Parts: sequence; structure tokens; C-alpha cells
Amino acid sequence: MGKSRQNENNIGIKSLSCPFIKLTKSSALVLLFGNLDEELISQNKKRVMEKSQQGDYLEVLLDSNGVGDLTNEGVEAFVALVKELQLMGLQRVLLELSRIMHFILIIQKQFRMFRS
Repeated sequence: MGKSRQNENNIGIKSLSCPFIKLTKSSALVLLFGNLDEELISQNKKRVMEKSQQGDYLEVLLDSNGVGDLTNEGVEAFVALVKELQLMGLQRVLLELSRIMHFILIIQKQFRMFRS
């Protein structure tokens, strides 16, 4: 398999790893699967933002139950996505974020240690 074809497959897999599902007229669900890295968020951000606006949703539920490994860049990109959804006026509910929140707390503690 050529490098170009492999890259296309990876993009397709990352897109399937973040389905946007309409639940009701006013709410939708975004499921996150795989490793939470910057690539996962960047390849799906535009679609999530557009579908959120097009559907006139009041809330978008972000579910990270299917997340595997976390990277600093992935968590930062995820937090940026959540902030952008908030700026759009959406209420957001974050489900099963214990692993992500734990990771964020570790980063914050390390950052404080370096600043001291």
C-alpha cells in the first residue's frame, strides 16, 4: 500500500472515530473513539462545528468513553473544541471525562511545579 493510500485510510479512520449523532431536535451526541490526539480533533472539528450550527442544536453531548491514550496536544485540542462550541452558544455536557480530567489535573500540577 502506498503512503498516500495509507494516509487516506488514516483520515477515514479518524473521521469514523468521531461520529455526530442527532438525538432530538435540540441535542446531538459526539462519540470519541481511539486515541485522543490532536489529529483526531483537527480532522473532525470542522464537521462537528458545522453540524452543530446546521442543526440548530442547543446542546452537544461529548462522550469520551471510547477514548484510549491521551496526548497533551489532544487534550488541548479537545478543550479548544469545547470552548468553541460554548462560544457558538451551545450548552455542552461532557460525559465520562474522568480519564481526561485526570490528565488535565496532572498537566496543571506539573505546570505549577515549573512556575514555582
